[in-house]
Amino acid sequence: MALDSPHLTEDALAEVLLDALDQIGVGVMVTSGAEGAMDLRFINDAALEMGAATLLTAPRALTTDRGSVTSHRVQLVNSNASAVHAELSTVSLVLDAEPSSVSLLVDVSDRLRAARELEQLQTQFQRVLELSPVAVGVRQDQRLVFANAALRSLLRLELKDTAPGEPQLEPSPAVAALAVLDEALDDAGLHERSVTLTLEGTRGLDVELTAIQSEWHQEPAVMFIARDPGQRQRLHARLAEAERLAAVSTLGAGVAHEVNNPLAYVLLNLQYLLRELPRFNGDPARLQTLRDRLSEARHGAERIRSIVRDLLDFSSVGRPQLSPVDLTEVVERALRLVEPQLKERAEVVTLLDEVPLILGNASQLEQVLTNLLVNAAQAISPETARGPTIEVRCHGGGFGRVLVEVSDTGTGISLEHASKVFDPFFTTKPVGVGTGLGLPICHSIVRAHGGDISVDSTPGVGTTFRLVLPALPSASSYPPPMPSSESSPPRSSGDDEPSR
Repeated sequence: MALDSPHLTEDALAEVLLDALDQIGVGVMVTSGAEGAMDLRFINDAALEMGAATLLTAPRALTTDRGSVTSHRVQLVNSNASAVHAELSTVSLVLDAEPSSVSLLVDVSDRLRAARELEQLQTQFQRVLELSPVAVGVRQDQRLVFANAALRSLLRLELKDTAPGEPQLEPSPAVAALAVLDEALDDAGLHERSVTLTLEGTRGLDVELTAIQSEWHQEPAVMFIARDPGQRQRLHARLAEAERLAAVSTLGAGVAHEVNNPLAYVLLNLQYLLRELPRFNGDPARLQTLRDRLSEARHGAERIRSIVRDLLDFSSVGRPQLSPVDLTEVVERALRLVEPQLKERAEVVTLLDEVPLILGNASQLEQVLTNLLVNAAQAISPETARGPTIEVRCHGGGFGRVLVEVSDTGTGISLEHASKVFDPFFTTKPVGVGTGLGLPICHSIVRAHGGDISVDSTPGVGTTFRLVLPALPSASSYPPPMPSSESSPPRSSGDDEPSR
């Protein structure tokens, strides 16, 4: 090619190009002669640093058919005695009537090293995904190309017997149903949807899928997470039951003490009757005394039965049954259950109005109130200077609502902590005292009843938890609430009755 510019000759242009290639690290070699007797006519500094001169000992790498270009990778040893991987491109031509070759070398050592590191990272990432308890999959080219153990278990997928490192999934209706994710390739944002996947031998599994556009082995792909909503509900149910049993354990010592008091005078009265009955001579006055002692023993036994019944109702398991519930009765039962903890800490004041019925599960609501009452007692320090008080109010809130409020004059909750009290596993109690699940479960139970629970607290003054539950639209539309137990016998005020 001739140069149009009068200011730059071909020799000058060649010198500029060679200098530029040297500056950017591209090696240049020019050789002449046949394969058996090859002479080096030119080599730049970049090629020398790569150790390209050693290629003269393997001249076949520097020869090719005239007019054609060959490219391949060679391994050299540079001036620092380190291995260098280079891409070698050679073109054959004629210089000064002699067959010659011009070779360009590009050091690709860093590129290969980065590729190996990337491959290692991808392998480690894939291993982490495989071991993850979260169900993760990758869809690419309208195929499911990766499914970790959790996803295979969830969707009951089977791996084919293929070569190591190339696992493939057996086709199934569930795999085919994942085609709904293909459209996520057209959207770089988060993609969420709920689908029903048909599994072998089942009517279908409802699965929540969250997908995002990603890459898999440097190719566009959709990475997704699959969740079984039912599994979440079952886990929540197990956590709720664990919290319920933990509360029963916490109440155990107080209940044992509460049972011991009436049991003591049951035994005393029975011992008295055993001693006096053989001496009975038919005296009417003496008969009345024996009847009175027998009545006291019966009263104590009924008190024990009431305590045990309340504890069994509280810890009962099984699917909750919804029915019309009188919240004042639920409050009274919760108070009886935690009475030993409350009376040791504070004076209990109850303001229970007649309120409309609600549709709910009495046992679950009793669990909520028991938790709030125990928390209120624990919030009150024994060293409180002013009179410690726990106040329980139940009244109509208007607009078809029923309100229950549990207030204490304890230490209070800071504004920072008050915003977190319904977060799972958050607790301000010492290690081993609180699980951090009580209030979150209370929150879930109340929300499941269509209501709301909130907290209002002032540090150093006290705390109020407020439950708002929807009343039944019309009490006449539903049967009367089923009593959860027989009526408790009348009791005199004193140790057997919560303070009012």
